[in-house]
Parts: sequence; C-alpha cells; structure tokens
Amino acid sequence: MNHEEFESRFFELLKAMGEFYGKSFSDIVLEMWFTDLNRFDYGSIKKAFAIHRQNPDNGKFMPKPGDIIRILEGTSKDNSFVAWSKIRESIGKVGAYQTVVFDDPIIHRVVQDMGGWIRLCHIDEKELPFIANEFKSRYQGFKSQGEIPDYPAKLYGIHEGENLSKGLLDQIPETILIGDPEKAKEVLRVGINRPSLQISGFDNGLAKIELKVIK
Repeated sequence: MNHEEFESRFFELLKAMGEFYGKSFSDIVLEMWFTDLNRFDYGSIKKAFAIHRQNPDNGKFMPKPGDIIRILEGTSKDNSFVAWSKIRESIGKVGAYQTVVFDDPIIHRVVQDMGGWIRLCHIDEKELPFIANEFKSRYQGFKSQGEIPDYPAKLYGIHEGENLSKGLLDQIPETILIGDPEKAKEVLRVGINRPSLQISGFDNGLAKIELKVIK
C-alpha cells in the first residue's frame, strides 16, 4: 500500500468510526488524526479501532488518538518494564564487551543519558533496583512525549570502543542485535552514527571509554 492509498483508507476508516459514534470531522481534525497515527500500518490501526469499539467501558465513547496509541503500544509504564527486562537480560547474556543495538530507540537514548552501555553493565548488583527505577522513569518520560528523541545508533561495548579509539577499523567486532532484528537494523540506520570515543583511564584492567555523540 503506497502513501496515498494508506491516507485515503485511513480517512475512510476514521469517517466510518465517526459515523458509528455520531461524530463528524473537519479536514484539520482528520489531518491531526493522520499525523498522530501514520507511523502505524493500516491493518494495526483498523484492529485497534475494533478493539476499542468492543471494550465494554471505553467503547461507548469515540476514541482519541491517545486511546488508539495506547492499544497499539501499551502504556508508557508497560513499555518501560518491557524495555528494562531487555536491558537486564542483555547485561547478563551479552555484557560490556559487545556493542549492542536494541529494537527500541528510546532504550538507546536512556542508556546514553545514564552513562552508556559499558557503565550500565558494571553497575553493582545491589544498585540494580535503583538503576531500574531510574531507567523506567526516564523511559516513561521520553515515551510520553510521543516523539522519538535523538539517540546513538549503537551502544558501544569495550571491544569496539577500544579498537575505534586506536584506529583499528578492520578489527571491529560484530554488533549484537537485541529484540526484533529488523527493528534493530532500523534503529541502527536512523540513529546518530558519529561517535567520539576516548579512553579516559583504566579500572581493574578495563578501559574506561567515554562516548560523546556529535550531532
């Protein structure tokens, strides 16, 4: 389905929903709906409208875009728990040495703001509950904004960070994709790709690598 066909079918669906609930839409309101939901595919939107209509409580009222997004994505709180579970599992299975790309760009931004992947992997086990709360709070904040913030394309591990800083571009290890591989590849493609890496010192033989993103 091309963009024009998607837009046409979306407007037909929304007008049908309006007729179902006894509502009509101006062109401006139709455009607002389209702007809010056009990142989803038509089939998913249609299904979300059906789920709303069948809800015995909220289904009595015409939904707003946020109601449909909540069905499609879950609440920001739900999403933050899922995101942290991916982080927690990957810390154990992948660790600080590997560069990772998650299938959720907001994870990248939050991890960056919290000091980076390497630092997160070296957090003491006793501190993890506090780190988890901080992560989920930051994640919910970005998620509730409704827009994807700028984020690093990769979360650099020790191996790649050290090799990049030394100019060993032919010795860059394979990046680990976490979650849906296709979504992770898209996160990698769209993210900011120009890292500035510096080794600021060593701690128990491990290089301390600072990652600064050049916008």
